[in-house]
Amino acid sequence: IGMGGFKTAHAGWLTLMLPPTSGLGSRARHDIVVKRPFQKVYPKGMPANMEFKIGRFAPKDESAKLFREANVLYWAKALLGLVYDFID
Repeated sequence: IGMGGFKTAHAGWLTLMLPPTSGLGSRARHDIVVKRPFQKVYPKGMPANMEFKIGRFAPKDESAKLFREANVLYWAKALLGLVYDFID
């Protein structure tokens, strides 16, 4: 689907063993976008502004990076809710 500065996005689907009655994961095969972090790998001896290849992290490291991002997004949403409550 696309690529940003440090993540790629791919089409995927979500299938839960105990799906909720509504919302994300409630259908047998819910379409989602899967994010994968990457590192830029440049050819040796070339400047960093040249073309690069996408290097993947080890599964353990990739999971840690994605869990950290999910945690940050969770807390950011909670803080934004507090700000809106304060404004109202």
